[in-house]
Amino acid sequence: MLFRKTVLIVSLFFSQVTFGCEITIRYERYGVENQAGEPARWHGLDVDFAKALLANTDCSYRFVELPWARALGGLKAGLIDLMLSVSKTAEREKYFYFIGPQRQETIVLAMNRENAFTINSLEDLLSLPAPVAVHRGAYYGETFEKLLQSNPEHFITVVDNKTKLDLLAHKKISGFLEEKGNLIYQKTFNPSFSHIYIDDFVINSTDVYYAFSKRSLNQAQLEQFERIFRSSEYQTKQHKILAKYGLE
Repeated sequence: MLFRKTVLIVSLFFSQVTFGCEITIRYERYGVENQAGEPARWHGLDVDFAKALLANTDCSYRFVELPWARALGGLKAGLIDLMLSVSKTAEREKYFYFIGPQRQETIVLAMNRENAFTINSLEDLLSLPAPVAVHRGAYYGETFEKLLQSNPEHFITVVDNKTKLDLLAHKKISGFLEEKGNLIYQKTFNPSFSHIYIDDFVINSTDVYYAFSKRSLNQAQLEQFERIFRSSEYQTKQHKILAKYGLE
């Protein structure tokens, strides 16, 4: 009888850690890209990557709309489970479990095409007539971070994507930093980006990862996600997604 009870307890434990979970995923809309309250229509680069990884698990998932910096705090506290396209740093590794790389991220300057400037170096950002908007909590590489810390008056911090577009439309900023693949996608499908010019100069290029909360997920779940990421089936999906968004 004791043996049977032990087997039952162990079985229930593994069922809880590997099955029946729900993964909460951070997402943020751009303008009219999507309508809140219509989960079937969540779409975009990171949505495709999230679905590719979680499709073969026994976990359900849902997207919640949160600004980047707030989401990082939520991930650290275990209030959400997953963020995508996150740069790996020593500080973040204390709280997040990174799987990847998910893809290569290229940060560029987005400007109004009717008021675009030529950028040939990071220092050129300091000579623009208005500040450059950066996302609160975002990491744009060590070199840019040094420039930002030394010249804070040339930059403005924003908390969401809508604010960046509004500031640019009213000429309160010269431009904003954004991932190039995302900009290309938005220009194709989002009317709010019809006036955006994408500068060729690369602000930063680095690997980005799936970032899972160490607070909300257990080791068995994380190892399951890691195995799926290493599978040939996932690698095929990854290549298709990158090709879809012109990132290969």
